[in-house]
Amino acid sequence: MSTKSTISTGDGYHLFEEVTLDDEPLTHVLLEVERPSKFAVEKQFPNYDANVTVAIPSTTMDEIALAWIRKRRLV
Repeated sequence: MSTKSTISTGDGYHLFEEVTLDDEPLTHVLLEVERPSKFAVEKQFPNYDANVTVAIPSTTMDEIALAWIRKRRLV
């Protein structure tokens, strides 16, 4: 079982970690973008990974980047 742990949220986005309630930690951070002005999902061959491209306004990306730096204590 898991729950969302918010790192940063703003108008149109939510950056979060999925935190397990078990002993095994998850290692992924997820970015949910609401109403993106543009996005694409590409999968060229069966059984291969897909690519996801999402347009994020630069001011929103600044917020996300700063929140991540604070969370990881990189500065």
